[in-house]
Amino acid sequence: MTLIFKLLTWLNARVPKKKDRIVLYANLGFRDNVKALYDFIIKKEINKNYQIICVSNDFMELRRIPGVKYVGLYTGLYYFFTSKFFFYCFGKYPIKPNRNQVVVNLWHGIPLKKIGNIEKGNNKDYNFFNYLLVSSKKYEPIMSAAFKAKNNQLLRYGSPRNDQLFKVNKQNKYGKKVIWMPTYRDENVRRKSFIYSFTKGEWKSLNNLLHKLNIMVYFKPHPLEKQKFAFPDSMSNIHVITDNILSGKKIDLYKLIGTMDAMLTDYSSVALDFLLLNRPIGYIIDDFNSYKKDRGFISEDPKKMFIGTKIVSKNSLINFFQDVANDKDNWIKERVEANKVFNQYDSKGHNSEKILERVGIKF
Repeated sequence: MTLIFKLLTWLNARVPKKKDRIVLYANLGFRDNVKALYDFIIKKEINKNYQIICVSNDFMELRRIPGVKYVGLYTGLYYFFTSKFFFYCFGKYPIKPNRNQVVVNLWHGIPLKKIGNIEKGNNKDYNFFNYLLVSSKKYEPIMSAAFKAKNNQLLRYGSPRNDQLFKVNKQNKYGKKVIWMPTYRDENVRRKSFIYSFTKGEWKSLNNLLHKLNIMVYFKPHPLEKQKFAFPDSMSNIHVITDNILSGKKIDLYKLIGTMDAMLTDYSSVALDFLLLNRPIGYIIDDFNSYKKDRGFISEDPKKMFIGTKIVSKNSLINFFQDVANDKDNWIKERVEANKVFNQYDSKGHNSEKILERVGIKF
C-alpha cells in the first residue's frame, strides 16, 4: 500500500460514517454482482430507508431512480469515507475500512484461474474489506489465500448475479439457444485458440449449420477482449452481444443466461454458475497448455473442473452443437455432484437478500 493510501486509511478511521448510506461500486462498468444487488435494493424499496450511491466509470444505460445518486470514481471516494456500507465487485479503493464500516468484496465469480496472491510472485495487499464472498467450503481456503482473508471475513453465500438465473421463464420460441462466452486471453495465448482464427467463411459455414440444427447462438466476448473476430456483417443464427448492447436493451446478462439450453465457454467462472441450472456445457480448451503456462489454474488437475464436453477442434465444436440439437447429454449426474461442491452456499435466487441481512441492512 502506497504512502498516500496509508494516509487515506488513517483519515478514513477518523471520518464519521452515515449509518443509512449504501455505496455500490464498480470501475469496469456498473454490472455483475453490484448491478444485481442494486436491482434487488430497488425492487425491495430499500432506497426508501437508505441513501443509495452508485459509483462507476460507466453506468451503461442504467435505469436511473429518483433519489439515488450516480457519481464517478473520484466523487465516489467522498462517499466511501462517509458511508457505513460499501459493496464492490470490480476494482476497489485500496483503503482499509474503519471499525464502524462494512465493506464487502462481492468479487465476480468462482475462480478457475489463479488470482490475487495465488498468482506467482504476487504479494500485493488485496484485503481492503470486512467481508469476502465465498461460494463453498472448497473455495474457503482458495479465496482466503488469494486475498489474505481471515476466516471471520468470509461471507458464505452465492453471488447476487446468480439470483437472476432463477428470475426467468424459460420459453424458447426458436429451437435451442446457446450462449457462447470465451474468457479473456492476452495476445500470446489468444493466437493459440482456433476460434480466434475463424475466417468470415468459417463463421458463415457454422451459421448455416446452426440454422439447419435450429440452434440460436449468442456470442458474448469478454469485456476486456480487444481481439476483433472476423464476423460477417450479418448472421441469422449467431448474434454478437456486448454489455453495452444488453444494457441498451435493458437485458440483464444472467437473466439471459437463465433462458439458455446450453453454454459454450472455456476457463470462465460463468460455467460454474451455470451448473446451478444443470444444463449442457461445452469447454473449448484447445489452448489449455499455453493458457495454463501463461495464467495458471488454482487446481493441480483443472480439467476435472470442466464438467462437460471438452472441445479441441472445429469438428468437436460441431459435434457439441449436434448433441445439443439432439438432446444428447451425458453429464447430468456429474453436474449435480459438481454443483454441490462449487455452489454449496448458493441459495438459488435469494443470495442478495441473505447478504444484505447478514451485514445488517434492514428491509
